[in-house]
Amino acid sequence: MAAITRLLVILEEDSRIKLELPNGIPSSVDEVIQEITNFCGLTNEIRLQYKDADFGTWVNLTSTSELKDLATLKVLM
Repeated sequence: MAAITRLLVILEEDSRIKLELPNGIPSSVDEVIQEITNFCGLTNEIRLQYKDADFGTWVNLTSTSELKDLATLKVLM
């Protein structure tokens, strides 16, 4: 069984949530989006960005291989 993954999800500048994924990081970005939209009750289409360590800035999430426990994601609607 995969370890629990904890993500900090930024919904707006002053709105952040902690999301725990009991089965670890999903295998696709679409699954991550579904987890976030279900947990937060979002109805709009969203995309995600993560804080890239190489560039020190927000980058569009195109693969879950970029995610790890305690990662921060930003929701863009």
